[in-house]
Amino acid sequence: MASSSSNNNASANNRSRYLMCTLPTHCSCNLHLARRISWTERNPGRRFLVCPRPSSHPQRCDDFFWIDGELYSDWYKHTMHRMYVSMSSQEREVFEDDAYSHQMEIALAVMEERVARMVDEIQTAKSNVTSWRKMCGFMMCLLCVMFVLLLAILVV
Repeated sequence: MASSSSNNNASANNRSRYLMCTLPTHCSCNLHLARRISWTERNPGRRFLVCPRPSSHPQRCDDFFWIDGELYSDWYKHTMHRMYVSMSSQEREVFEDDAYSHQMEIALAVMEERVARMVDEIQTAKSNVTSWRKMCGFMMCLLCVMFVLLLAILVV
């Protein structure tokens, strides 16, 4: 059971990583896209990105991007929608908060992976700089010795 859970989390992390690379982050208004969840009968629980301006705003763009794929089972769509409609407003809020919390956990895992990768890159760069400094120090010593030898030859 724990193995199945970790496989699901890994799959969700991979999907989140893929989506973060392929979906836009800003709309045509140059505003950060707002993440919403559709609760229509046709698309229950399906996440999407949309311009954050209200639909009544005169300068709102029409940008709209689905995050999740379409649910293929009509039974599942109907059941999800019926479940959501039957919830009280407090239950809906808790349900949506849980979904958002899960999304944030996935985003956090992706960010932690990016930070770890950047730390590795920084360590590699520091190591390269240290190597270059040592090499430059050696070259300076070598040049000084050569200069002293050249002076000794010229003086004699």
